[in-house]
Amino acid sequence: MEKVSFIQTIKQAYLRVRNSKAVQTINTYLSSPWGICFFGALTLVSYCFGLEFYLWSFVVLSVIYMSLFSDDLLPVMPLFVLCYVSPSAENNPFKMGGSIFLSGATGIFLIVLICVAFACLIARIVLDKNMGLKKLFTQKRALLIGFLVLGGSFFLSGIGSAKYLSEIGKNLVFAFLQFVAFFLLYFLFSATVDWKKVKKEYFFWIGLVVGMVVVGELIHNYCTRDIIDENGSIVRGQLLTGWGIHNNIGAMIALGIPCALALAVDSKHGYAYITASIVLLVGTFFSGSRAATLAAVASFIIGAITLCVKIMDKRHLIAFAVIFGLFAVVGLGIFGEQVLGLFDRVPDIIQPGEEGGLVINDSDRMGVYKEGIKYFLQYPVFGDGFYASGEYAPWQPGKVEEFKQFLPGRWHNTIIQMMAACGAVGLVAYLFHRFQTVKLFFKKRSVTTWFIALTIVSLLGMSLLDCHLFNIGPAFFYSIALTFMEFLPQEEKDKKTEQPQSSEQEETK
Repeated sequence: MEKVSFIQTIKQAYLRVRNSKAVQTINTYLSSPWGICFFGALTLVSYCFGLEFYLWSFVVLSVIYMSLFSDDLLPVMPLFVLCYVSPSAENNPFKMGGSIFLSGATGIFLIVLICVAFACLIARIVLDKNMGLKKLFTQKRALLIGFLVLGGSFFLSGIGSAKYLSEIGKNLVFAFLQFVAFFLLYFLFSATVDWKKVKKEYFFWIGLVVGMVVVGELIHNYCTRDIIDENGSIVRGQLLTGWGIHNNIGAMIALGIPCALALAVDSKHGYAYITASIVLLVGTFFSGSRAATLAAVASFIIGAITLCVKIMDKRHLIAFAVIFGLFAVVGLGIFGEQVLGLFDRVPDIIQPGEEGGLVINDSDRMGVYKEGIKYFLQYPVFGDGFYASGEYAPWQPGKVEEFKQFLPGRWHNTIIQMMAACGAVGLVAYLFHRFQTVKLFFKKRSVTTWFIALTIVSLLGMSLLDCHLFNIGPAFFYSIALTFMEFLPQEEKDKKTEQPQSSEQEETK
């Protein structure tokens, strides 16, 4: 009896703390855009000063707090993407041999941090009656089968290829990591977030803050590295973070553009989000990534047109015109020659051909794709695996041998990647997953899902020219986007539109 009494005392004390005004105030803050901005600011500071382990230690402590006291696990969500973009250029494991990520002690510390954080999350899920392991595994998910089929194709990749047996360990480990990047956040947060209480703006704030953090990292690059040469041109090869190069930087910035425009639709401060979208657009240009720039311009134009139609306060459209005009006048009108000169060393997308006329400068992407198709034709069922067995290998990140031995080259195109690595099985699995996502969009179409879809399409478009979808951070963002698209409650006006007869029946009753 004494033991039961002691446990009851501890439980009551815990509930008093959890329900206290101070804890509820902190929870409200963490689950709001201010919480995302707070961790975003810490991420940028960490990047600029190489404080990754201090940041991640604080993140783990925050996750422990959220596991103990938060109403649900929503505030954990942005931490995955923010931690991904936090490593500094000095600790890039692909380029710097002295990176802290290549140290045995720091590697163990990283693993311990991750294990502690996930142990706390699992404990919260198991002990919380509103969550529980049963709900985690029985939650209805419209995209579940597609994700599982896609993951299955990863694990089957390369069966029967020349190097399958010699590379089977690495191939399975990489397949697992890729599946986790696609599926984990969708699986976890679909069952551990009270979606009835989630505001639709929360996803867009994640995209906006991540994009602005990466803009800050881009500015830090320009201030601390020799990005501009003696001729006043951008040397995009000098752009480097601890998590990617210029293409990766441009992609993460571009994903924030539709998020900023989405926030402007219903806001009283639409002009601020419009300004943010233009800053992100300019940041994408200065990343030197041509694919990201194309996606950014397309999503900006489509998002701006949608904004003009759907924005609540039309006065913000005047602000849109004025702000965009000022950027154009100052950037191209006053400093046009200098600005254009900056991009002299960024290859033109269309340039004169050797035999006359104009040709598309694809940085030999077509050559890479042709080689990928050759591997597919050689191993058409399950592909050649993630580690190419022939003499030709696709683009591979970095110079550091430890990472080159593990991370496989990627094919700079999602379709070619699935064909070459996973064969017809992988291609069919990906197309089935894509079919389910399109079906979900049309089922839940609204202004909110339109802008979420715009971020997804932007990512998928860039991934037809680069390997973004097969990088951990963009895959996390993709998983979060699909989770919001599926589980955000449908807006009331959309429900009324879809069920007019039910509404009339209710009025009759």
